[in-house]
Amino acid sequence: MAESGIITGQYVRIQPTVASVGDRIFAQLIDWGVLLAYFALLTWFIVVTGIDGWWWMVLYLFPLFFYSLLCEILNQGQTLGKMALNIRVVKMDGSMPTLGSYLMRWMLFLIDGPATSFVGLVAMILTRNNQRLGDMAAGTVVIKKQKYKKIQNLFPV
Repeated sequence: MAESGIITGQYVRIQPTVASVGDRIFAQLIDWGVLLAYFALLTWFIVVTGIDGWWWMVLYLFPLFFYSLLCEILNQGQTLGKMALNIRVVKMDGSMPTLGSYLMRWMLFLIDGPATSFVGLVAMILTRNNQRLGDMAAGTVVIKKQKYKKIQNLFPV
């Protein structure tokens, strides 16, 4: 498992565990399952109600294109698949990604994703921090969220 060293603004080195390629693939499969369930439910609703018009196409395409971008922006770097696997997107310095970072990752998924023969998968396998091209361009990395134990002061002053 890859380790990524992060130096904070206070010059403290932390080393979160980088999410494995398998974790990232499984999170993506969960996200695709969520989208598939949404499309199935929406199709059923349109067939049952007999709604006609062009606007239903927006209901199909909007989640398909913007699901990962909106989820990561609204959920602090996590889609539903990433939440299920307890992983998230952070900047290389450990801070929260900016809107520009999320946009860069999202735009380059068109190159990284399954539509272009999984270029991102090859990049994740070959890079030290399991980064796809979108992560490298945005300066982000996907890490496992650690469960830290609460520190108790046994001798309160």
